[in-house]
Amino acid sequence: METRSISVLIAAHQETARASLAECLGGDYSCVTVKSAREAIVQLEAARFNVAIADITMVGASGLPLCKLIRENFPRTVVVAASRVDTPECTIEAIRQGAFEFITEPFDVVQVTRSVAHALSCGPTVRDLHSLCHSPAAAEAPPFLSRRLACFGD
Repeated sequence: METRSISVLIAAHQETARASLAECLGGDYSCVTVKSAREAIVQLEAARFNVAIADITMVGASGLPLCKLIRENFPRTVVVAASRVDTPECTIEAIRQGAFEFITEPFDVVQVTRSVAHALSCGPTVRDLHSLCHSPAAAEAPPFLSRRLACFGD
């Protein structure tokens, strides 16, 4: 797949964060930037995005509920959470809410591009496993498989 045909939604309340991420990724991917979770939802409803980068410390509606909303309603979009706060608790909560990757500010070009590439290459597989865990078939799975699937739960 040609990288310019891959679309990335960048949702961050600070202009500098949006500009920095767009600059890191704009040469390889088609980027759309928004400054709020509400604007992100409008964009997600209007177009398909391969990756969404959500600032989990956005003013107003935070990016954490946005991560969950994307996971539940836009299953073909892989979420990368972004934050200035770099604590294990913050990272764990972002992943619980649906983020596949976590990046921190100040953004490093190598970190951002690797995280997006990793999300694009592995995200769909993890998303499919998550869907399998929550499907009606999972309830009927043999006990050994049910235990394995449980590790992919919420």
